[in-house]
Amino acid sequence: MQRTLIGHAVAAVLAATTLPALANPFAALFNSSTGSDADTTQVAKEADSYVGKQAAWARPYLGALYRDGEWGAVLNLNRLGLAAMEKQQFGLARKAFDQAIVRVEAIYADDPNAAKARSVFNGEKVKDFKGEPYERAMMYYYRGLLYLQEGDYQNARAAFLAADRHDTLSSAEDKAFAGDFGLMKYLAGWASACDGDSVRAEQLVAEAQAVDATVRALPKVPGAGLVLLDSGPAPVKWGDGQYKHILKIKPGEGSDPAPQLRLADGGTLDGLTPGGDIGFQASTRGGREIDGILAGKAQFKDTAGAVGDGALVVGSTLLSSASMMGDSGMANIGMAGLFIGLVAKGLEKAANPEADLRGWDTLPAQVLVRVSPEAHPGTVLLVSGAQAAPLPLQATQGRCSVAWGRTRPAVLAALAPPSTPVPAEAQRGDRNRAFRAMLVSDMTVPE
Repeated sequence: MQRTLIGHAVAAVLAATTLPALANPFAALFNSSTGSDADTTQVAKEADSYVGKQAAWARPYLGALYRDGEWGAVLNLNRLGLAAMEKQQFGLARKAFDQAIVRVEAIYADDPNAAKARSVFNGEKVKDFKGEPYERAMMYYYRGLLYLQEGDYQNARAAFLAADRHDTLSSAEDKAFAGDFGLMKYLAGWASACDGDSVRAEQLVAEAQAVDATVRALPKVPGAGLVLLDSGPAPVKWGDGQYKHILKIKPGEGSDPAPQLRLADGGTLDGLTPGGDIGFQASTRGGREIDGILAGKAQFKDTAGAVGDGALVVGSTLLSSASMMGDSGMANIGMAGLFIGLVAKGLEKAANPEADLRGWDTLPAQVLVRVSPEAHPGTVLLVSGAQAAPLPLQATQGRCSVAWGRTRPAVLAALAPPSTPVPAEAQRGDRNRAFRAMLVSDMTVPE
């Protein structure tokens, strides 16, 4: 009987070291369901039916939204919003960014669900995407531009200040880099000036130029004409370290030639200057809070593994000795050691510190800015070789005018699937059904 127990225990130990992650009994203790999962094959069929009725340019974005559900909603909504701005579908862009903002604020507000994001048992890439500080800042940047287009300068200022807030939203942010995305406060100051609040405008511009040398070349007193031009490739995320738990970001490959602007009547618009370096903002997160969490996960995984290995060795040794000596007390202690080792090894397998490498791949490398004393007298064109095309967003509201465009397209022919696909349905049944119903009713882009 004693040898049978030992044999079963040793077999259990060996099985524990080869358990697949999804079969690990300990992982289930730290997850909760939000409704039964949908059949992914059926979801794919529904997605095809949904996107088949949409404009061709929007199909990749809407298909990704439907397929990925809440897991990738913020990322896919941001991609859709930016592409819609380029296609001058401004109502759709507002809907997309507003939906993304609701999801981001729900996690970063004082919400008990935010604590779940710190669980050591759920990999970052399995969780709903919320983006890095620079991605969240850019989400608010584009929403602010849409408010400027409407002449809603107060909400535009609020959006740009929210962008500044999300750039600093980390309790562990390195003070050397905290609050250094000065473009956002500068734009908040510009919106204040257009709203007639010169005192607030002066204060915000001064704060922006005090923390960010990039915007010091811009006028201290914002003029009435504003041009913003996205240029260059998006930053690229990659995972470093033993468990790929250290998120690192590098500049995108390639660069764009120096852009040229002119007015439709033939007048030139010189003076574009770098106003915001997205690559710098992406790579200077300092000790952002999530880095500390991921480092803790890696340490937890290592510690649990070491404890498990030690307990298994001790337990096996005691059981072997107890078998030879016929000592039942020693055998019980050995079994307890094996049990502790099994639990620790299970926790080691359940802990997933791998960083989330999904990224907003249509962002620019930098934002170029031109501020002029007067509103633009006509349509602003982006010159490319022998061709010139109007910037997609242009508006004059009150005494101010704004124009925005890009040097490379935000509309992509296709979206690459995630490099490490994650089951989008896992633990999101009810939420995904509600999300997809919203897409079908509100996110339509007819030909």
